[in-house]
Amino acid sequence: MRKSILLITVLWSCLVVSAQSRTFLIENKIFNFGATIGLKSSLPVINSLIIDGRSAENIQMQYRVGYTASLFGRINIDHFFLQPSISWHHSSSELRFSFPTEGENVTPVTSTTEVLDMTFKSIEIPVLLGYKIIKEGPYGLSLMAGPQIKYNYKTDYTFNFTNSRNSFSADGRNFDVNIVTGVGVSIWRLFFDFKYEFGLNRMDTDFRNLNPSESALLQDIEINKRINVMSFSLGLLF
Repeated sequence: MRKSILLITVLWSCLVVSAQSRTFLIENKIFNFGATIGLKSSLPVINSLIIDGRSAENIQMQYRVGYTASLFGRINIDHFFLQPSISWHHSSSELRFSFPTEGENVTPVTSTTEVLDMTFKSIEIPVLLGYKIIKEGPYGLSLMAGPQIKYNYKTDYTFNFTNSRNSFSADGRNFDVNIVTGVGVSIWRLFFDFKYEFGLNRMDTDFRNLNPSESALLQDIEINKRINVMSFSLGLLF
C-alpha cells in the first residue's frame, strides 16, 4: 500500500514538473475529445411518500456514493467551449420513515421504523456551455452549465417493513430533463470536474413487483420526489 502511494506521488510530481515546460503546452484545437470516471451521489428530496393511503412521517435520508463514467467531445471557440457527452450513472440511497399511529390519544411516533432502499441507473446526455476563466499554459479553470437529458433505465425500490420485504421497479416515465452546473480545473491534459445536477419534481406511481411469486403487501405506492446529483470526476483530454 505504501509503495502504491509512493508511486502515485512520484508520477504526479513528474507530471506537474513536466506540465510546466513548454513542450507540454496544449495547442489551441478546434475540437477535443476525452473521457472521465468518478464518484456520483444522488440526493433525493422526498416531497411525499404515500403507501396504501398512508402518508409517511419522520422522513430521513441517508446518501450513498455511486459511480459514473463518460465520453465527451469539446468544440473550442476562444475562451468558450461547447461540450456534449454521454455518461453512465449508478447510485443508491436509503430512506427511513414511519407511519402515523392510528387511534385517539396515542402518542405520535417520532422514530423511524421502516426502510426504503432506492437504486438508480441511468444514461445521461448533457450539453454544456463552458467559459475558460483561466487559460495560462497548461493550467485552466472553467465554469460550465447546460441542460441534460436523462434516461432512467432502472429505478428499483426495496421496502423493508417490520414484517415484510418487497421489491418494486418503477415502470412510469423514464426520461427527465435537468439542469447541470459545474466547475473544472485542468493541468495539461488532466482535469478535475465538480458538477451539480438540479432535478425536477416527478411522481412515481406505476410499479412492477420484482418478486411475483411472493404476495405483495403493498397495493398502492405514490412517491413525489426530486433527485439532485453531485459528482466528482477525473478526466483526460485528448
